[in-house]
Amino acid sequence: MTISKGDTLPDATVTETAGDSPAQVQMADKVKGRKVVIFGLPAAFSGTCTTAHVPSFLKNREALSARGVDEVICVSVNDYFAMKAWDREMGASAGGITMIADGMAEFTKAIGMEFSAPPVGFVDRSKRYTMLVEDGVVTELNIEETPGTCTISAAETLLDTMCPVAGARPPARSGHAAHGWAGSPARGARKMASVRPRKRPATSPTISTNPARNPVPAATWGATACIVPRAKFARKTVRIVTRVSASPRSATRLSSRPMIQRGCTRHPRTAPMA
Repeated sequence: MTISKGDTLPDATVTETAGDSPAQVQMADKVKGRKVVIFGLPAAFSGTCTTAHVPSFLKNREALSARGVDEVICVSVNDYFAMKAWDREMGASAGGITMIADGMAEFTKAIGMEFSAPPVGFVDRSKRYTMLVEDGVVTELNIEETPGTCTISAAETLLDTMCPVAGARPPARSGHAAHGWAGSPARGARKMASVRPRKRPATSPTISTNPARNPVPAATWGATACIVPRAKFARKTVRIVTRVSASPRSATRLSSRPMIQRGCTRHPRTAPMA
């Protein structure tokens, strides 16, 4: 029978990899009078376990300690040597994670988390899960639907369900919390809906390829690129045309200060460059 929230964690003999030799420990002793996070995974060196599950706890180990967690334990149905080698490669023990080898699947079967996948050679392996155990009682339990994914069993999901530290600021989130609005989410949503977005004038330059819209002689328009930035002037759109010629000798330029008359733009005549 699968363990559930509110149940007492069953006892089992497992192997710890922290020392130079295998150390037999009892799970009941690890959780008695303590606040412990236990997460199980299918196999050492497997893809999702190596790239997602263990790294999520390594990254959030300090955040878990700030919430009163005494120990973080990783359990996998593997032999001691495989878990020890994986521990060295991942730097788990150095990062504050206790690696446990449940070689005979004693603990995994006791909590009802075993599964088998013959195509990949998995027999009585552990499902992917995360649980929070306080003084031997399971207070939080997140079980992944498929062993190949790591979403609800990640450390970030567990942190969201745990009580925050007294006086600590909550993490920034999208919506009303991102703007520091107090109150219920519905109130924040109403505040967001009442904010009207401001219309900003286009400031990025645009290139006009229409000769009729460029005050450039037709004889030299083919070798000229007109960059037309837009700006606001007395509630009228003013276009400033800067002319760039490919040939230095035949290059002509327009004044960068157009004359403004009643909201209209009139450019002076072109003059040869010195």
